[in-house]
Amino acid sequence: KIIDILLSVGNLCHLRENYENALLFFKEAHRRAENLMQSSTDRYTYAIIKVGRTYSKLGRNNDAISFLEKGLQLQWNSGVTDDVDIAQTLIELGDNYFILK
Repeated sequence: KIIDILLSVGNLCHLRENYENALLFFKEAHRRAENLMQSSTDRYTYAIIKVGRTYSKLGRNNDAISFLEKGLQLQWNSGVTDDVDIAQTLIELGDNYFILK
């Protein structure tokens, strides 16, 4: 449950454009999900992608790409991720690559 709370608070910070604090909550959720190695990796994947998207908002495009690529791989491997979620991650990745050119 703590992971869900961390993700929720991170989402709230992100919505308020408080990206530095959002990043702290998302990274902590990612760390805890990774440590627990939950049988359900959806929270872990979600946390990775949220970290990547927040790095993107902060202009840290290389960091964003690293996390988004990791998240995309997990989305593809899960077999249960909605195609819309995968498309959103691909768009976000493309935007970050475009900015770096």
